[in-house]
Amino acid sequence: MNKKNNDDFKSLGTALREADRLVNEDMDEEACKLLEPYLDEFPDNPVLLDMLAHCYSYIAEYDKAIHLERSLLEIRMSLEARYETLSFMCRLFKLSDKYDEALKIANIMIIQYPNNPHSHLEALNCYFTLRDAENAQLHVLVIEKIMGNNRKYTEDIKLLTGLAMFYNDQGEYERSIIILKKALEIYPTDENLLGYIADAYFYTDNFIEARKYYQLIIDNHPEHWQLGYVFEQIKKCDGYF
Repeated sequence: MNKKNNDDFKSLGTALREADRLVNEDMDEEACKLLEPYLDEFPDNPVLLDMLAHCYSYIAEYDKAIHLERSLLEIRMSLEARYETLSFMCRLFKLSDKYDEALKIANIMIIQYPNNPHSHLEALNCYFTLRDAENAQLHVLVIEKIMGNNRKYTEDIKLLTGLAMFYNDQGEYERSIIILKKALEIYPTDENLLGYIADAYFYTDNFIEARKYYQLIIDNHPEHWQLGYVFEQIKKCDGYF
C-alpha cells in the first residue's frame, strides 16, 4: 500500500470514529454529512457502508440506507454478516411501511437460514402487520418447533415476545399468558412483556392480575410511551373490583 492510500485509510478511520461520536451525541445528520464524501473513494468498504446506512436510518432516510445495504450484500461473504445485513434491510422496509418488500427479504432469510427462528419471526411480523393470520400461524408453528428442538432459543426474548403478540392478537390469551409468565421469570421488567400480559389478563377478565402488571409498567417505566393508556386501563380495572 503506498503512502497516499495509507493516509486515505487513516483519514477514513478517523471519520468513522468521529461519526460514531456524533451518533452517540444524537447528531445523526452531521454524521451522514461527514461520511458521505468517502463513498466515492471507498465504495466497497463494508464498515463505511454499514455505518452510513445506520446513520441514514436514524434520520429516516430509509431508501438511501436500503441502497447501501444492497451494496453491502454484494461484499459480505460470511453467513453471519450476510444474515445481519438481510435482517437490517427487512427492518428498514418495515420502517418505510413497505411490508411486501420486507416479506421478500424475510423469505430470502428463510431459504438461506431455515433453522434460524428469527428468519421466521421476520415473516411472522410481516404477515401480522398485513393481517394475514393464516400465514402468520404457519410461521408461529415453525418457530415453536425450532424452539422446542433447540434450548438456546427457549429464553430468546424476541421470539417469546413475537409469539405472545400473535396469540394476544388472535384472542388466545391463555396461551399467551403461559409464554409471558415464563418470559417474565427471565426478564421481569421488560415493558413489552408486561404490557402483553397485562392486556391478556384484562381480556380474560382477571382484573386483579391485569392491574398488577399495569402498575409494574408504571413502576419500572415511568416514561413509558403509552403511559396514558396504562393509567386508563388501571381505572377500568378498579371499576370492576
